[in-house]
Formats: sequence, C-alpha cells, structure tokens
Amino acid sequence: MPEQQFYTIKLLHKQMLSRDIMELRFERPEGFSFFAGQFVQFQVPALGGEVLRPYSVSSTPADNYLEFCLKVLPDGKASQYFVQLGIGERAYISDAKGVFICHSEHQSSKMFIATGAGLAPIISMIEDRLSRSPDKLKLLFGVRTSEDIFWTDRLNELMGNYKNLNYQLTLSQPTDDWQGFRGRVSEHLVSLFPAAYNLLPEFYICGSAPMVKDVRALLLKQKMNTKSIHWEIF
Repeated sequence: MPEQQFYTIKLLHKQMLSRDIMELRFERPEGFSFFAGQFVQFQVPALGGEVLRPYSVSSTPADNYLEFCLKVLPDGKASQYFVQLGIGERAYISDAKGVFICHSEHQSSKMFIATGAGLAPIISMIEDRLSRSPDKLKLLFGVRTSEDIFWTDRLNELMGNYKNLNYQLTLSQPTDDWQGFRGRVSEHLVSLFPAAYNLLPEFYICGSAPMVKDVRALLLKQKMNTKSIHWEIF
C-alpha cells in the first residue's frame, strides 16, 4: 500500500459559531484537490505520536482556502488541539477521502438533511451545486436549541441569491419563545417535501447515527430507491 500523502496548511481564521461549534479556515496548499462532501484526516498530536482524526471540508472546490466546521468536545484530543492552535500556526492533513459526494449525473432534485456539525459537508455540496447547476435543492437542518444555531446567515444569503435553494431549520429542544419548526428532522421530512417524493429526488443525510438511521428508515418506508439515499455519520 502506498504511503499516505500529507499537506502542510496554515491557520488563517478561527471562530466559535455557537457554544460548541468552531469554524477554521486554512491556506489551501498547492496541488490539493477534492470533491464537495469529502473529508481529510488531520494529524493530531498525542502521547506516543500523532493520531488521525477525520473532518469534512465545508468550503467548496472553487475556494482558495480550506474551511472546516467541528464540534468542540471538552475531553476530545482533536478539539483541544484546535482550541490551542493559533493563527499562523501549521497543521497537517491527508489528501481528500470519501464517497459522500453529489452525483451530478443523477436526479436534478436534491434533498439535504443535516444535524449539528453534519452541516459541514452538506453546505459544501450545496454551494458547489448552486454555482454550477440549476438543480432544485432543499435543506432540512436540525439542532437542539437556539444556542446551537450556526451558519443561518450564510444559508439566508445563499437562499437570497439562488431561487433554486430552500431551507428549513428545526429545534429538537426549543424554548417557548421559539417561532420556527420544532422537533427532530425526521418529524418534518415528509410534510416539508411531499411534492419532492414524486420527483424521485436524491437524498443526502449527514449527522448522528440515530438520526441517519431514522431518516433512512422513513425514506425506505416511503418506497425511496436505496440508490438515491446517500449518507455519512458524524
């Protein structure tokens, strides 16, 4: 097996988007290529040497930087590494990996379902498709509380610029004053996209294992073709 190639990248930008979601942008190294939806492996320092941790790229192949969105875990080795990584410091990533990508030769109607940091590869796919295709795109995005919301300004701007994009946000643990959708993404899927089922769309699902399992089961119950359902677990 050939030795894995690694690239050196320099941190340009870092910010917390919500109480536990961090956004990082790095210089894009020369010669690095990827498809929207793919991930890389970061070398994370650990006792006895480095460990590899996968993170999906949230920027698009057309961007001149590499962006990542990750959930910060209090006891996570990678989380603490990124918390401590300073602007201008360097990190090391593998080449792009994964098959969770949009299939342009398939149906033009695409439905995206994401929860939490699972939005990272999804937003890369959406922005990439919008820039290159008139595909009809719909997104259902779920988080727990209003404190967990992020990237809605980015999504609102995209929806304002592209009439073929529509998205909905739902909270599974909302407060009484929340005016939007309530409940898990699986509770809204059929009611939000009834017409889309008739168009035989493709579905792209990314988030926790229980969410992916529930949504897949619901789609299969609706007689969706298994080849039209793509997923990745975070």
